[in-house]
Amino acid sequence: MPQIPNDYYTRLAQIESNNRPYVRATTSSASGLFQFIKSTWESLGGTWGNNPNQAFGGLRPSVQEQNQRVATLTNRNATALERVGIAINNATLYAAHFLGITGAKRILTASPDTPIEQVTTANQRSANPSILRAGSTVGDFLNWLRGKTGDTVPFQNSGTGGAPNTTGNTFGNLLETFQFGIGAGAAAGGGPGAPGILNLFGGSVAEGSQAFVENANDLNPFGWVQDLFSIETGTRVISVVIGIALVIVAIIFFANSTSIKLETPTT
Repeated sequence: MPQIPNDYYTRLAQIESNNRPYVRATTSSASGLFQFIKSTWESLGGTWGNNPNQAFGGLRPSVQEQNQRVATLTNRNATALERVGIAINNATLYAAHFLGITGAKRILTASPDTPIEQVTTANQRSANPSILRAGSTVGDFLNWLRGKTGDTVPFQNSGTGGAPNTTGNTFGNLLETFQFGIGAGAAAGGGPGAPGILNLFGGSVAEGSQAFVENANDLNPFGWVQDLFSIETGTRVISVVIGIALVIVAIIFFANSTSIKLETPTT
C-alpha cells in the first residue's frame, strides 16, 4: 500500500472546498469536500441524486463516507503513479486528483519545457483556462502545483515529452484502462472494489474504472494514442472502440483456452 502524506487529505479538502462538505461547483457536478464529479463518485460506489443543481444531486453523504471514498481513490492514484515511477507526495497526488490518473501520468512524465497543449486534452484546457492556458508549459503547471500543495514534483520523468514512463507491458496497461467496463457496474450495485472478470489478466478493476471516468475533463483514456497522433475528440471514439474490441478478443481467447484444458479425452 503506498504511503500517503499525513497532511494530504486535510490539504485537499481545503484546496477543493474550503472544508465545506456540501458545496457544489458552478461549472460542473463537482461536489463535497473533495469535489467529486458524478461519474467518479458513482464509480467508487457512491449514490447520486436527481437534482442537477445541488451537490451530490441533492443527497447528503456523510463526511465519513466522503473521507472513505477519497481514501480509496487516492490509494488507487498512488498505486498507479508508483507503477510508472512517479514519487508520491502532495503535489503528484493532487495532480492525479485534478487531471485524472491518465492525465497526471502524461504531464508528470513530460519535460518541464513541453507545451501544455501536447500533454492535455482540449476539454481539460477549456475547463481550466487560467491554469492550462495557451502558451504555457508543463513547468508552469508544476509551479502551480507547488503553490497549491507546498510540494515540488520530484524529477523522475523520462524526458519524452509526455509519453508515460511505463514499466508494464502495453497489453496490461490497455486492460487496466478498460476494466471500467465491468468494474463500474459492480461498483454501482454493490460498492467499490467489486471483482470483475478482467482481474483474470492480473489487473485492477478499481484502478481501471477510476482511470476511465474519474475526471470529466479527461475524456481520452488512451494517452498513448494521442501522443502518437495528436488526435482530438472524434478520433478518440475510434480508439475506445478498438480497445473494447481487443478486450473482447482477449476474453474469448482466455475462455477458449480454459475450455480446451477442461476437455476429457474420449476412450
